[in-house]
Amino acid sequence: MNHVSYSTEYMSSIINAMSDMVRVIGRDGRVLMTNSAFDERFGYEEGMECYTPFQQDTRCERCLSREVMLSGETQRLTRKMSGRVYSVTVSPLKDKEGKTIAAVEVFRDITLDYNIKQNLLMQNAKMQKDLQLARKLQEALVEGALPKVGGDYELTAGFFPCEAVGGDIYDCTVYDDKLVMYVADVSGHGVMPAMLAVFFSRVVRAACPHSAILLPQYWWSFSRASCALHA
Repeated sequence: MNHVSYSTEYMSSIINAMSDMVRVIGRDGRVLMTNSAFDERFGYEEGMECYTPFQQDTRCERCLSREVMLSGETQRLTRKMSGRVYSVTVSPLKDKEGKTIAAVEVFRDITLDYNIKQNLLMQNAKMQKDLQLARKLQEALVEGALPKVGGDYELTAGFFPCEAVGGDIYDCTVYDDKLVMYVADVSGHGVMPAMLAVFFSRVVRAACPHSAILLPQYWWSFSRASCALHA
């Protein structure tokens, strides 16, 4: 350690001022120095092997300190230990000639942030699954919407929402020998426009048998439901 350009006391005062857990590993893999935060969390004995504080019998399969001392470049990884999750940053400690003589490891406890992230990922995966189901249901509503018509006419259509679900919808049906057809587009993208579009299609379907597609009460019903969904 006498080759290090900084005094032990000076380095110790710096790392002890840090809230993160810090230790210095020598080229032989032994711990040269730790700060108070590291001692409180993992414990420390002078000259112990780098893996000892983590209740291991040998070095990690990927020893980041060894890699840093060979490459001379800072490296980072996320590591789980004793039910906690840590962000580990390992940087080279060099002498005046630029030779790497040790590695400085900084452990930051990110368990809370990690758990929040994992929970968000799980919730997002569930939401994506629900959206895919909603897409299939919306597609099912329009796939059977085209009736057969007489003469030389054939009806075809495609449904390609920009997202999993959307506010675009169409319908085509025959009532009283009349072909009723429309294409609707509720502004926006996502679940809310899709719900309004499906509701609109049901309102039109309900109005057609009564020849009431233009009656105000049906549009009033649709407008009232639309306002309730946006409330």
